[in-house]
Amino acid sequence: MASDSEVDAIVEEQARGRGEQCPHTKRNKSKGPSMDALESHVDAHDEILSEMQATLSTVVDRPFLTSLFNVTWVKHRLMCRKSKQLLQARHMRLHQKEPRNG
Repeated sequence: MASDSEVDAIVEEQARGRGEQCPHTKRNKSKGPSMDALESHVDAHDEILSEMQATLSTVVDRPFLTSLFNVTWVKHRLMCRKSKQLLQARHMRLHQKEPRNG
């Protein structure tokens, strides 16, 4: 989690840039780090779940727990995929060029 000074620095940096940018650009720049953060969290979760799956398969020989973990793993992957799709769709909508009048 970011410290208070890091949060203050980010807020100050965003406040400085607001006067120079149109709302469309400002919104895109503020959401750019969200995609990076999501991907890093997904990667971290994938690594943790992979380690848990390896541990579970070597230490525990209980079919029910293994099946339960596999269902949880599949749900996690589906949620990650859906999150990425939603963020990419939003990114594409924000970057579409508006038609010119005239």
